[in-house]
Amino acid sequence: MLKSLLMTISVLLLAASQVTGQRPDGRPQFSAQRMELLRMWRLVDELKVDEAQAEKLFPVWSRHRRQRQELQADRKRMAKELRKILDGDTVDDGVLEKRIGEIRDLEKKRGEMETAMKGELTKLLSVRQQARFLLFNEQFRGDLKEIIMGFHSRSSERLMPPNGRGERRLPPWAE
Repeated sequence: MLKSLLMTISVLLLAASQVTGQRPDGRPQFSAQRMELLRMWRLVDELKVDEAQAEKLFPVWSRHRRQRQELQADRKRMAKELRKILDGDTVDDGVLEKRIGEIRDLEKKRGEMETAMKGELTKLLSVRQQARFLLFNEQFRGDLKEIIMGFHSRSSERLMPPNGRGERRLPPWAE
């Protein structure tokens, strides 16, 4: 029941995002939201989550995702500030050390958050599901790499003339 509901929701969301997730040239646009949706769908399928577990897991995953996004936004802002300081005419080592320390503290906080989330999952998942979860993250990253590599290879094929020789063509949006 839960899997069919999740599958239906996923298909509807992916279909809706296909309409809005197109570039002007008609090629698909990848978004973090779509990737997260794909990850959640695959995770539920891989862990074989039942309805009772889903009621407890989804709030944990959702809270963790929001916290992770906040930390990523903070990290991006801090890196931008650090770049601005480095690009300035005079660079005070004390200011740089302070900014470096802030970024390292943020990275430490992210690690602690990951550890806390894994602790919560330990309470909610069976041992077999925990093992699948550990393997899932590595497998999913590998699958994403393959998807991206395939996307890039198809994109670069569009830049070459049909006979595969000669000068590279510009993509349609750059002509």
